[in-house]
Amino acid sequence: MISRRHQISSQVVSVSAPILIVFLALAMGLLAVLLAGKSPVDAVEAIYKGAFGNTRSISSTISRMVPMCLVALGWIIAFSTKRVSIGFEGQIIAGGAAAAYVGLTLNGLSAFVHLPLALIAAVLAGAFWVALPTFMWARRGVHEIITTLLMNLIALEMISWLVRGPLQEASGTFARTDPISANSTWPTIIDGTRLHWDALMVLVLIVTVAYVLKKTTFGLALRFVGANPIAACYQGLNSTRISVGALLASGGFAGLAGSSLILAQPTSTMSATFSGGYGYEGIVVALIARNNPYAVIPVAFLFATLKQGSGLLEAKVGVSSAIVTVIMGVIVIGVSVGVLLAEKFNKQQIAEATK
Repeated sequence: MISRRHQISSQVVSVSAPILIVFLALAMGLLAVLLAGKSPVDAVEAIYKGAFGNTRSISSTISRMVPMCLVALGWIIAFSTKRVSIGFEGQIIAGGAAAAYVGLTLNGLSAFVHLPLALIAAVLAGAFWVALPTFMWARRGVHEIITTLLMNLIALEMISWLVRGPLQEASGTFARTDPISANSTWPTIIDGTRLHWDALMVLVLIVTVAYVLKKTTFGLALRFVGANPIAACYQGLNSTRISVGALLASGGFAGLAGSSLILAQPTSTMSATFSGGYGYEGIVVALIARNNPYAVIPVAFLFATLKQGSGLLEAKVGVSSAIVTVIMGVIVIGVSVGVLLAEKFNKQQIAEATK
Protein backbone atom coordinates (compact mmCIF):
# COMPACT_ATOMS: atom_id res chain seq x y z
CA MET A 1 0.00 0.00 0.00
CA ILE A 2 1.29 3.47 -0.91
CA SER A 3 1.99 5.57 2.17
CA ARG A 4 0.81 9.11 2.71
CA ARG A 5 4.44 10.26 2.72
CA HIS A 6 5.04 8.81 -0.75
CA GLN A 7 1.88 10.45 -2.06
CA ILE A 8 2.94 13.86 -0.73
CA SER A 9 6.48 13.55 -2.12
CA SER A 10 5.06 12.58 -5.51
CA GLN A 11 2.78 15.63 -5.55
CA VAL A 12 5.65 17.93 -4.51
CA VAL A 13 7.82 16.67 -7.35
CA SER A 14 5.00 17.00 -9.90
CA VAL A 15 4.28 20.61 -8.91
CA SER A 16 7.79 21.88 -8.21
CA ALA A 17 9.51 20.46 -11.32
CA PRO A 18 7.70 22.67 -13.90
CA ILE A 19 8.14 25.77 -11.71
CA LEU A 20 11.86 25.15 -11.34
CA ILE A 21 12.25 24.58 -15.07
CA VAL A 22 10.46 27.85 -15.86
CA PHE A 23 12.87 29.78 -13.63
CA LEU A 24 15.86 28.03 -15.21
CA ALA A 25 14.60 28.90 -18.69
CA LEU A 26 14.19 32.55 -17.71
CA ALA A 27 17.70 32.53 -16.24
CA MET A 28 19.07 31.09 -19.48
CA GLY A 29 17.31 33.84 -21.44
CA LEU A 30 18.86 36.54 -19.25
CA LEU A 31 22.26 34.86 -19.65
CA ALA A 32 21.83 35.05 -23.43
CA VAL A 33 21.08 38.77 -23.09
CA LEU A 34 24.24 39.22 -21.03
CA LEU A 35 26.35 37.33 -23.58
CA ALA A 36 24.94 39.63 -26.26
CA GLY A 37 26.50 42.54 -24.38
CA LYS A 38 23.23 43.93 -23.03
CA SER A 39 22.03 44.43 -19.49
CA PRO A 40 19.75 41.68 -18.10
CA VAL A 41 18.30 44.26 -15.72
CA ASP A 42 17.34 46.48 -18.65
CA ALA A 43 15.82 43.45 -20.38
CA VAL A 44 13.66 42.58 -17.39
CA GLU A 45 12.61 46.21 -17.03
CA ALA A 46 11.69 46.41 -20.73
CA ILE A 47 9.57 43.25 -20.56
CA TYR A 48 7.88 44.50 -17.40
CA LYS A 49 7.09 47.91 -18.88
CA GLY A 50 5.95 46.36 -22.14
CA ALA A 51 3.53 44.09 -20.29
CA PHE A 52 2.51 46.25 -17.31
CA GLY A 53 3.80 49.77 -18.01
CA ASN A 54 0.34 51.32 -18.27
CA THR A 55 -3.32 50.42 -18.37
CA ARG A 56 -3.25 49.73 -22.08
CA SER A 57 -0.28 47.37 -21.74
CA ILE A 58 -1.91 45.49 -18.89
CA SER A 59 -5.14 45.10 -20.82
CA SER A 60 -3.21 43.87 -23.87
CA THR A 61 -1.42 41.28 -21.74
CA ILE A 62 -4.72 40.00 -20.38
CA SER A 63 -6.18 40.02 -23.89
CA ARG A 64 -3.37 37.72 -25.06
CA MET A 65 -4.28 35.27 -22.31
CA VAL A 66 -7.82 34.73 -23.58
CA PRO A 67 -7.13 32.60 -26.70
CA MET A 68 -4.34 30.72 -24.91
CA CYS A 69 -6.67 29.75 -22.08
CA LEU A 70 -9.49 28.72 -24.41
CA VAL A 71 -7.25 26.51 -26.52
CA ALA A 72 -5.72 25.03 -23.37
CA LEU A 73 -9.20 24.13 -22.12
CA GLY A 74 -9.94 22.48 -25.46
CA TRP A 75 -6.76 20.41 -25.18
CA ILE A 76 -7.58 19.39 -21.61
CA ILE A 77 -11.04 18.16 -22.59
CA ALA A 78 -9.77 16.15 -25.57
CA PHE A 79 -6.75 14.76 -23.73
CA SER A 80 -8.90 13.65 -20.81
CA THR A 81 -9.90 10.81 -23.16
CA LYS A 82 -6.27 10.53 -24.37
CA ARG A 83 -7.11 11.95 -27.79
CA VAL A 84 -4.33 14.17 -29.15
CA SER A 85 -5.51 16.95 -31.42
CA ILE A 86 -3.00 19.47 -32.72
CA GLY A 87 -5.44 21.11 -35.10
CA PHE A 88 -6.36 24.03 -32.87
CA GLU A 89 -4.76 26.56 -35.20
CA GLY A 90 -7.10 25.51 -38.00
CA GLN A 91 -10.06 25.46 -35.64
CA ILE A 92 -9.20 28.99 -34.49
CA ILE A 93 -9.17 30.12 -38.11
CA ALA A 94 -12.50 28.43 -38.81
CA GLY A 95 -14.09 29.96 -35.71
CA GLY A 96 -12.71 33.42 -36.42
CA ALA A 97 -13.84 33.28 -40.05
CA ALA A 98 -17.35 32.23 -39.02
CA ALA A 99 -17.56 35.01 -36.43
CA ALA A 100 -16.32 37.56 -38.96
CA TYR A 101 -18.83 36.39 -41.55
CA VAL A 102 -21.73 36.77 -39.12
CA GLY A 103 -20.41 40.17 -38.07
CA LEU A 104 -20.12 41.35 -41.67
CA THR A 105 -23.36 40.03 -43.13
CA LEU A 106 -26.07 40.10 -40.47
CA ASN A 107 -26.47 43.85 -40.15
CA GLY A 108 -29.23 45.60 -38.27
CA LEU A 109 -29.31 43.23 -35.31
CA SER A 110 -29.03 44.38 -31.72
CA ALA A 111 -25.88 43.56 -29.75
CA PHE A 112 -27.88 41.16 -27.56
CA VAL A 113 -28.57 39.05 -30.65
CA HIS A 114 -25.65 39.73 -32.97
CA LEU A 115 -22.80 38.90 -30.57
CA PRO A 116 -24.30 35.59 -29.36
CA LEU A 117 -24.93 34.56 -32.98
CA ALA A 118 -21.31 35.29 -33.85
CA LEU A 119 -20.09 33.27 -30.84
CA ILE A 120 -22.37 30.33 -31.67
CA ALA A 121 -21.17 30.39 -35.27
CA ALA A 122 -17.54 30.34 -34.07
CA VAL A 123 -18.13 27.39 -31.74
CA LEU A 124 -19.93 25.40 -34.44
CA ALA A 125 -17.25 26.20 -37.01
CA GLY A 126 -14.47 25.08 -34.68
CA ALA A 127 -16.32 21.84 -33.96
CA PHE A 128 -16.99 21.37 -37.67
CA TRP A 129 -13.30 21.78 -38.51
CA VAL A 130 -12.36 18.89 -36.22
CA ALA A 131 -15.35 16.77 -37.27
CA LEU A 132 -13.68 15.20 -40.33
CA PRO A 133 -10.53 14.08 -38.46
CA THR A 134 -12.79 12.82 -35.68
CA PHE A 135 -14.89 10.81 -38.12
CA MET A 136 -11.78 9.37 -39.78
CA TRP A 137 -10.46 8.24 -36.41
CA ALA A 138 -13.77 6.85 -35.16
CA ARG A 139 -14.69 5.01 -38.37
CA ARG A 140 -11.40 4.26 -40.07
CA GLY A 141 -8.84 4.32 -37.27
CA VAL A 142 -6.83 7.17 -38.84
CA HIS A 143 -4.89 8.85 -36.04
CA GLU A 144 -6.12 12.35 -35.31
CA ILE A 145 -2.59 13.79 -34.92
CA ILE A 146 -1.97 13.53 -38.66
CA THR A 147 -5.42 14.59 -39.85
CA THR A 148 -5.78 17.57 -37.51
CA LEU A 149 -2.33 18.81 -38.56
CA LEU A 150 -3.34 18.58 -42.21
CA MET A 151 -6.56 20.46 -41.46
CA ASN A 152 -4.39 23.33 -40.19
CA LEU A 153 -2.80 23.63 -43.61
CA ILE A 154 -6.19 23.62 -45.31
CA ALA A 155 -7.42 26.35 -42.95
CA LEU A 156 -4.42 28.55 -43.79
CA GLU A 157 -5.22 28.31 -47.49
CA MET A 158 -8.91 28.90 -46.83
CA ILE A 159 -8.39 32.09 -44.82
CA SER A 160 -5.93 33.41 -47.40
CA TRP A 161 -8.56 32.90 -50.11
CA LEU A 162 -11.34 34.48 -48.04
CA VAL A 163 -9.51 37.74 -47.28
CA ARG A 164 -8.42 38.05 -50.91
CA GLY A 165 -11.76 37.03 -52.33
CA PRO A 166 -15.31 36.86 -50.91
CA LEU A 167 -14.58 38.73 -47.68
CA GLN A 168 -11.95 41.21 -48.90
CA GLU A 169 -12.45 44.84 -47.93
CA ALA A 170 -14.40 47.02 -50.32
CA SER A 171 -11.46 48.74 -52.05
CA GLY A 172 -9.78 45.42 -52.88
CA THR A 173 -6.40 46.85 -51.86
CA PHE A 174 -5.61 45.04 -48.64
CA ALA A 175 -5.84 41.36 -47.74
CA ARG A 176 -8.33 41.83 -44.94
CA THR A 177 -12.03 42.30 -44.34
CA ASP A 178 -13.97 45.47 -43.73
CA PRO A 179 -14.60 46.26 -40.03
CA ILE A 180 -17.35 44.05 -38.72
CA SER A 181 -20.52 45.42 -37.16
CA ALA A 182 -19.94 47.00 -33.75
CA ASN A 183 -22.99 45.15 -32.43
CA SER A 184 -21.19 41.83 -32.95
CA THR A 185 -18.05 42.76 -31.00
CA TRP A 186 -17.28 42.30 -27.32
CA PRO A 187 -17.74 45.54 -25.35
CA THR A 188 -14.77 46.79 -23.37
CA ILE A 189 -14.69 46.59 -19.59
CA ILE A 190 -12.55 49.72 -19.41
CA ASP A 191 -12.87 52.30 -22.19
CA GLY A 192 -9.71 52.93 -24.20
CA THR A 193 -8.18 49.54 -23.40
CA ARG A 194 -8.15 46.08 -24.97
CA LEU A 195 -9.79 44.52 -21.92
CA HIS A 196 -13.10 43.06 -23.09
CA TRP A 197 -15.79 41.01 -21.41
CA ASP A 198 -14.53 37.84 -23.07
CA ALA A 199 -11.83 37.77 -20.37
CA LEU A 200 -14.52 37.20 -17.73
CA MET A 201 -16.12 34.58 -19.96
CA VAL A 202 -12.83 32.66 -19.87
CA LEU A 203 -12.81 32.65 -16.06
CA VAL A 204 -16.34 31.24 -16.03
CA LEU A 205 -15.38 28.56 -18.53
CA ILE A 206 -12.28 27.57 -16.54
CA VAL A 207 -14.36 27.04 -13.41
CA THR A 208 -17.01 25.20 -15.42
CA VAL A 209 -14.53 22.82 -17.10
CA ALA A 210 -12.78 22.12 -13.79
CA TYR A 211 -16.12 21.34 -12.14
CA VAL A 212 -17.35 19.14 -14.99
CA LEU A 213 -14.15 17.10 -15.11
CA LYS A 214 -13.92 16.55 -11.36
CA LYS A 215 -17.47 16.66 -10.01
CA THR A 216 -19.81 15.24 -12.66
CA THR A 217 -20.52 11.80 -14.05
CA PHE A 218 -19.70 13.06 -17.53
CA GLY A 219 -16.27 14.16 -16.38
CA LEU A 220 -15.77 10.80 -14.69
CA ALA A 221 -16.72 9.09 -17.96
CA LEU A 222 -14.16 11.18 -19.85
CA ARG A 223 -11.40 10.30 -17.40
CA PHE A 224 -12.45 6.65 -17.27
CA VAL A 225 -12.26 6.36 -21.06
CA GLY A 226 -8.86 8.07 -21.03
CA ALA A 227 -7.52 5.77 -18.34
CA ASN A 228 -8.77 2.49 -19.80
CA PRO A 229 -11.17 2.51 -22.78
CA ILE A 230 -11.58 -1.27 -22.73
CA ALA A 231 -12.59 -1.30 -19.08
CA ALA A 232 -14.91 1.63 -19.79
CA CYS A 233 -16.67 -0.45 -22.46
CA TYR A 234 -17.16 -3.28 -19.98
CA GLN A 235 -18.82 -0.74 -17.67
CA GLY A 236 -21.33 0.13 -20.40
CA LEU A 237 -19.64 3.29 -21.66
CA ASN A 238 -19.31 3.93 -25.38
CA SER A 239 -15.63 4.93 -25.47
CA THR A 240 -15.69 6.00 -29.10
CA ARG A 241 -18.77 8.17 -28.71
CA ILE A 242 -17.39 9.85 -25.59
CA SER A 243 -14.05 10.53 -27.26
CA VAL A 244 -15.82 11.95 -30.31
CA GLY A 245 -17.77 14.29 -28.03
CA ALA A 246 -14.56 15.39 -26.33
CA LEU A 247 -12.87 16.16 -29.65
CA LEU A 248 -15.85 18.13 -30.94
CA ALA A 249 -16.02 20.10 -27.68
CA SER A 250 -12.30 20.89 -27.93
CA GLY A 251 -12.88 22.22 -31.44
CA GLY A 252 -15.69 24.40 -30.11
CA PHE A 253 -13.35 25.94 -27.53
CA ALA A 254 -10.75 26.65 -30.22
CA GLY A 255 -13.43 28.22 -32.42
CA LEU A 256 -14.40 30.42 -29.49
CA ALA A 257 -10.75 31.45 -29.18
CA GLY A 258 -10.82 32.44 -32.84
CA SER A 259 -13.89 34.58 -32.26
CA SER A 260 -12.09 36.52 -29.51
CA LEU A 261 -9.24 37.28 -31.92
CA ILE A 262 -11.81 38.97 -34.17
CA LEU A 263 -14.58 40.22 -31.90
CA ALA A 264 -12.34 41.59 -29.13
CA GLN A 265 -9.75 43.45 -31.19
CA PRO A 266 -9.48 47.22 -31.77
CA THR A 267 -9.51 46.97 -35.58
CA SER A 268 -12.45 44.51 -35.75
CA THR A 269 -11.11 43.19 -39.05
CA MET A 270 -9.83 39.78 -40.11
CA SER A 271 -6.54 39.22 -41.91
CA ALA A 272 -4.89 36.01 -43.08
CA THR A 273 -2.56 35.94 -40.06
CA PHE A 274 -5.03 36.72 -37.29
CA SER A 275 -4.59 33.33 -35.57
CA GLY A 276 -1.08 34.31 -34.50
CA GLY A 277 0.07 30.84 -33.49
CA TYR A 278 -2.26 30.72 -30.49
CA GLY A 279 -3.37 27.22 -31.47
CA TYR A 280 0.08 25.86 -30.70
CA GLU A 281 0.77 28.10 -27.71
CA GLY A 282 -2.45 26.97 -26.05
CA ILE A 283 -1.31 23.35 -26.24
CA VAL A 284 1.96 24.31 -24.57
CA VAL A 285 0.07 26.16 -21.84
CA ALA A 286 -2.04 23.07 -21.13
CA LEU A 287 1.00 20.79 -21.03
CA ILE A 288 2.90 23.02 -18.62
CA ALA A 289 -0.26 23.34 -16.50
CA ARG A 290 -0.32 19.53 -16.35
CA ASN A 291 -3.88 19.56 -17.76
CA ASN A 292 -5.19 21.39 -14.71
CA PRO A 293 -7.78 24.02 -15.75
CA TYR A 294 -6.93 26.32 -12.85
CA ALA A 295 -3.18 26.10 -13.50
CA VAL A 296 -3.83 27.31 -17.04
CA ILE A 297 -4.28 30.86 -15.70
CA PRO A 298 -0.75 31.46 -14.30
CA VAL A 299 0.93 29.67 -17.21
CA ALA A 300 -1.02 31.68 -19.79
CA PHE A 301 -0.21 34.82 -17.79
CA LEU A 302 3.52 34.05 -18.00
CA PHE A 303 3.42 33.43 -21.74
CA ALA A 304 1.25 36.49 -22.40
CA THR A 305 3.66 38.64 -20.37
CA LEU A 306 6.64 37.44 -22.39
CA LYS A 307 4.84 37.98 -25.71
CA GLN A 308 3.53 41.41 -24.80
CA GLY A 309 6.84 42.59 -23.34
CA SER A 310 8.99 41.27 -26.18
CA GLY A 311 8.23 44.25 -28.44
CA LEU A 312 9.64 46.79 -25.99
CA LEU A 313 12.61 44.47 -25.35
CA GLU A 314 13.70 44.87 -28.94
CA ALA A 315 12.94 48.58 -29.10
CA LYS A 316 14.56 49.65 -25.83
CA VAL A 317 17.35 47.14 -25.21
CA GLY A 318 18.27 46.20 -28.76
CA VAL A 319 17.82 42.48 -28.17
CA SER A 320 15.79 40.56 -30.72
CA SER A 321 12.32 39.61 -29.54
CA ALA A 322 13.16 36.12 -30.78
CA ILE A 323 14.85 35.58 -27.41
CA VAL A 324 11.35 35.30 -25.92
CA THR A 325 10.51 32.53 -28.38
CA VAL A 326 13.73 30.78 -27.36
CA ILE A 327 12.79 31.07 -23.69
CA MET A 328 9.34 29.63 -24.39
CA GLY A 329 10.92 26.80 -26.36
CA VAL A 330 13.31 25.99 -23.53
CA ILE A 331 10.37 25.95 -21.13
CA VAL A 332 8.52 23.48 -23.35
CA ILE A 333 11.52 21.15 -23.68
CA GLY A 334 12.40 21.44 -20.02
CA VAL A 335 8.89 20.78 -18.81
CA SER A 336 8.58 17.79 -21.13
CA VAL A 337 11.77 16.30 -19.73
CA GLY A 338 10.70 17.21 -16.21
CA VAL A 339 7.38 15.42 -16.65
CA LEU A 340 9.17 12.26 -17.78
CA LEU A 341 11.57 12.42 -14.83
CA ALA A 342 8.73 13.09 -12.41
CA GLU A 343 6.79 10.10 -13.72
CA LYS A 344 9.89 7.92 -13.38
CA PHE A 345 10.34 9.14 -9.81
CA ASN A 346 6.71 8.41 -9.03
CA LYS A 347 6.99 4.88 -10.40
CA GLN A 348 10.07 4.27 -8.29
CA GLN A 349 8.24 5.55 -5.21
CA ILE A 350 5.30 3.27 -5.92
CA ALA A 351 7.57 0.28 -6.49
CA GLU A 352 9.37 0.91 -3.19
CA ALA A 353 6.13 1.42 -1.31
CA THR A 354 4.60 -1.82 -2.59
CA LYS A 355 7.59 -4.04 -1.82
